[in-house]
Amino acid sequence: MRKALLGGICLILVAGFLTVSGCKKKQEETMPQQMPPMPPAGQGQQMGMPQKIETVLQIPEDVKKKWKAIKLNVTDKSTNKSSIVSVEIGKESQIPGTELKVFVEAFLPAFKMDGGTITSTSPDQTTNPAAKIKVTEKGQDIFSGWLFELYPTVHPFTHPKYTITLAGYEKK
Repeated sequence: MRKALLGGICLILVAGFLTVSGCKKKQEETMPQQMPPMPPAGQGQQMGMPQKIETVLQIPEDVKKKWKAIKLNVTDKSTNKSSIVSVEIGKESQIPGTELKVFVEAFLPAFKMDGGTITSTSPDQTTNPAAKIKVTEKGQDIFSGWLFELYPTVHPFTHPKYTITLAGYEKK
């Protein structure tokens, strides 16, 4: 009788252990995995983590000498009226009838990004025209980025009332 009782207790203990460890295993599986802490600056590459590449804008001198201004198509979304505004490269211009000002930082007739360098592959062939602009409204910066004539939906200027796209360019 004692052996049977001892065997029963052992069986209950083993079954209980399996049940508890089974629950524990399921709980471990459903627990979210934590990410390892980020390595100190400069050590990510050693651990196989990608490094953020800083971009550098290089405007060739022959590009600077050939181009004077860009043309922007400004559309009022509420009236669907558009107008073309010319803004000189390196200058700021008020967009008529709005509180928007546009500063043209750069124009590249053949935009190319290679690694961390942004440049133009040609001084005069407009194979991928792009302009880097900054837009302010009531003195507040609201946009800073590239507009692409051939790809107007890539990094577009977004505003509740206006759209601005690159519509052309002027040589000197």
